[in-house]
Amino acid sequence: MAIEWNGRLAIPKLPPSPSLLQRASYHLCYLQVKILAVIFRVGVAWHTTFRRYILGRELAWERSYHKYTREYAIPSTKSSRLIKIRVWEPPEEFAAKGPRPVHINFHGGGFVLQGFGIDADFCELLSNELGTYVLDCDYAKAPENPFPHAYNDAVDVVDHVFKECADYDLSNFTMSGFSAGAALATTTSCTSPNVKGKPKALVLMYPPGDFSRPPGPPLKPRKGSTAPVLSSFVLEVFNAAIVQPPYHRSDPRISPLCDDPRDFPKKICIVTGELDNIKLGGELIAVGIKESDAGIYLEEHQIPDVGHAWDKTAIDGTWEDARRTEAYRRVIEFLRKVHKSR
Repeated sequence: MAIEWNGRLAIPKLPPSPSLLQRASYHLCYLQVKILAVIFRVGVAWHTTFRRYILGRELAWERSYHKYTREYAIPSTKSSRLIKIRVWEPPEEFAAKGPRPVHINFHGGGFVLQGFGIDADFCELLSNELGTYVLDCDYAKAPENPFPHAYNDAVDVVDHVFKECADYDLSNFTMSGFSAGAALATTTSCTSPNVKGKPKALVLMYPPGDFSRPPGPPLKPRKGSTAPVLSSFVLEVFNAAIVQPPYHRSDPRISPLCDDPRDFPKKICIVTGELDNIKLGGELIAVGIKESDAGIYLEEHQIPDVGHAWDKTAIDGTWEDARRTEAYRRVIEFLRKVHKSR
């Protein structure tokens, strides 16, 4: 078994000159977390294949999956990896109006699952409705590349946008993220000297708050829901994979609740699910913003009856699909107001 760290599953910290036994303990714990992470990845892939090819059910994001304009990769400045980026260009009727706003999005997946591309319908909608360049960006996954690799990738992407891309209206640069991606967008926007002060607004879809705090108990989903139920065990495995020594889960570069809200962008939209057991993260972020008296314009939207990441598993024509449309429309209207503001 892995050692206990603050009462939770964790990979042990090695001393400066570890003994053979200490090294063996470290590698054993890492191997446990790695095996569990792989099992979750295989399970998600199997479920997706079964639903799509056996049951014949296609999700909204799958229909938009290949509709991006182009895909390319930029080099990581902190490793030999490449960071994939998919671009949705605005429709032609917007192109004649000069440089267009640019929006960066980070997908969810607990910093462990390979979720790059599952926000395709969201990205397509933003681009078509707002005439915005939307960059859907991948990032490093744990446990192979634990914190701060994902954070560093996010900083590299923003640097790339501001240094290399002359077609963008950088005065209307916005960011969004889903679940883990929401945490990444938040912490990057307010802790990195290279990014701080650049995003005009944030959209946080069901964000976690503090990875050092235990999650709430799983909530019973509404009958017929396809949203995943996040058990405490699953969340602990992910947390153990994400943050490995010498770093801690309360590092402000990974846990938004450990950041100073006064450093946040001045316009923020937070969307949570009523039956999501990590909704407290988004709620506490909102409380911190209000109490900071930092002059931040805040919109909060709690979607009734839905669990975590319900929009990624919603079947066309169902009540969850209607809730997905409702949530995305609220985000569109928020960003429309942001683009019109100074």
